[in-house]
Amino acid sequence: MDGNTLYIAGSFTQIDGTPRNRLAAFDITTRTLLPWDTGINSINFLDKLTASGGIVYVGGQFTSIGGAPRKNIAAMDGTTGVVTAWNPTADGINASVSDILVSGSLVYLSGYFSTIGGTSRRSLAAIDITTGVATSWNPNPTGIGFGSGSVVEAMLISGSTMYMGGTFTKVGGTDREYLAAVDISTGLLTSWIPILMIQESIHWRLAERHSMQEALLALLMDCPINILWQ
Repeated sequence: MDGNTLYIAGSFTQIDGTPRNRLAAFDITTRTLLPWDTGINSINFLDKLTASGGIVYVGGQFTSIGGAPRKNIAAMDGTTGVVTAWNPTADGINASVSDILVSGSLVYLSGYFSTIGGTSRRSLAAIDITTGVATSWNPNPTGIGFGSGSVVEAMLISGSTMYMGGTFTKVGGTDREYLAAVDISTGLLTSWIPILMIQESIHWRLAERHSMQEALLALLMDCPINILWQ
């Protein structure tokens, strides 16, 4: 959602008989389909869509979008659908982008990747919203995972803290299993240390949610039941 425009992503190829390939936009006041059409191509899947400041950011696994070469992350004009020059390029073994957060002058990206924004980053990075270059911010989650290693699937920002969930076991070299919190400015771990009472409970929580983001929020809200604190 950005202003009065609702952007959606999915596996559709048309809406009410009008061709739309996986992305579309609606006016929430008139409830009508907008002419916004990106002309998507060469996409394996889309995992995340975020709209902010008149720009639509999409992440997933793809090699081009709207006729422009883009690797797993792209930004499009929210009115015209034209792909912008912003191009961080998320790369690695079977790379993809699973979550996108826009905060001020930065775009935080997480997923399956080992390089992004021209810099080595494992699964999590902060990208300059103008240049597409990775900043020095680097929490460096590591551990079990797929492809490029550990995977951060979801992020939430609250005040000066970023909470993250995924298949990592360490962050910045310090033990953290599946959940962690880092300072949004420095990338350093905070003293927040959740310990899951039942390791499988996180997977159960994920299974009942529509998205990893909802699951992470549910775990944070249900901490008296599901999490022990140190």
